Amino acid sequence: GTRTTKTVIETREEAIATAPTSIKGFDIDLDLKHAETGETGLAASVTDDHGKLVSFSIEGKSDATLLNVADQLMNHWRELPLRVKATIPERKLQQLPMQFRPSGLNGLLSAELGYDGTLDAPDLKLSGRILRFRQMDVKNQTVDVAFQANYANAHGRVTASVRSKDHEAATADIDFETEVKDWLNQTEGKPPHVAASAHLAFDEF
Repeated sequence: GTRTTKTVIETREEAIATAPTSIKGFDIDLDLKHAETGETGLAASVTDDHGKLVSFSIEGKSDATLLNVADQLMNHWRELPLRVKATIPERKLQQLPMQFRPSGLNGLLSAELGYDGTLDAPDLKLSGRILRFRQMDVKNQTVDVAFQANYANAHGRVTASVRSKDHEAATADIDFETEVKDWLNQTEGKPPHVAASAHLAFDEF
């Protein structure tokens, strides 16, 4: 015979408990648009009990039909031009999802990511900061951390600073050159060429 089991869900907590593990505690909003011209856009956001966790948008152009879009994603994904923007609104580190939550540390994190181009030749920008960054058991000593990174035309730069009270306690400036497509084409053997230089400076906290 056939056996049927039914579960009656009456509260939000019960709904979360019975949801698939991958989306427990998260609300996901998706908005997909595809025009006859081939312009395709996807906007999405993820929200939890503390508010919006992350939002992002992806825009691209391909052949007009969704069937051709799927074919291009499968076979020509490296040459497909995309514009991507992702934002993490300001949030306490201890309010991040458990798998991303640093143990014993707190502060206010925010970040933005911008991507334009193809995987073979991307134009990438990343910026973020952690305000009032501290160990949870040390309340009278905090620092502000800021970081930026960009990559375009085979050249990248990463900068970071740590500010304590009224002065910069540490700075880092890294320049590098490498071709993304060389890493994507890499097989076993010699790694792709990378040239880099770095400047680090430290002061009293």
